Amino acid sequence: MIFINFTKSIFLKLLFVLFLTTIILFYLAHNLAWADWDRWRAAVDRKDYQAAFQEIWSLAQQGDAEAQYMVGYYFSYGKGVEQNEELGSTWMLTAANNGSVSGMNGVAYDLALKGENLDQALSLITKALTIDPDNPYYLDTHAWVLYQMKRYEEALEPMCRSVKLLPGHPEDRLHLGHIYFALGLYYEARNEWLMALDLEERRFLLAEGNPEDYLSVQNLKAWREELKKLIIKADQALESTLPEVKAKPCTNPFS
Repeated sequence: MIFINFTKSIFLKLLFVLFLTTIILFYLAHNLAWADWDRWRAAVDRKDYQAAFQEIWSLAQQGDAEAQYMVGYYFSYGKGVEQNEELGSTWMLTAANNGSVSGMNGVAYDLALKGENLDQALSLITKALTIDPDNPYYLDTHAWVLYQMKRYEEALEPMCRSVKLLPGHPEDRLHLGHIYFALGLYYEARNEWLMALDLEERRFLLAEGNPEDYLSVQNLKAWREELKKLIIKADQALESTLPEVKAKPCTNPFS
């Protein structure tokens, strides 16, 4: 009886030591991860994107889903690393599979741009919006998925919300113009495409963050020419036809 009690006592002590060791290791790992994120933020603040990439690369290798999304983002936009859209898509998919909401948006956006697997894209962005319903980037992705599915009237509401939350993003204005045009709102489409050009020409009007990254990966000459063609298309539509207006434009106009 004494031997059994002694063995039980040793076993309980070992369990306690194991539990305490696990807690300490978790605490150390957690703090090391936060230190990496702090170094990443410091590198971003000084616009040293190569150093920032190295910090999130380390975290991504350790399985951090948000870092995996950021690695995908950096590859997609060539920030601190050579641009590689295929690797960007792969890392965003990894992030989404590991529960990153940003990754879900990234995959859905990528599929929407390609016009592929739109049902999957809609499922992913719907899930992302249940978690972060007022994120302007997620709303833009939602609208663009619906646009690619030719569900133009449904696309208008999230697109309007996105532009109201982030009026200084040229891609949002481009997307809203396309949705307006599909709905027979040619004058409004023309204005949005003009605004996209204006934002690119007068960069001080841009919202912080992604708008600069978006423009940085465009062939700006081709991008401007495409917008000018769209504006001419809207002018021609206004002159030659009486549009069948299928919806009202966004309320509470934004500049």
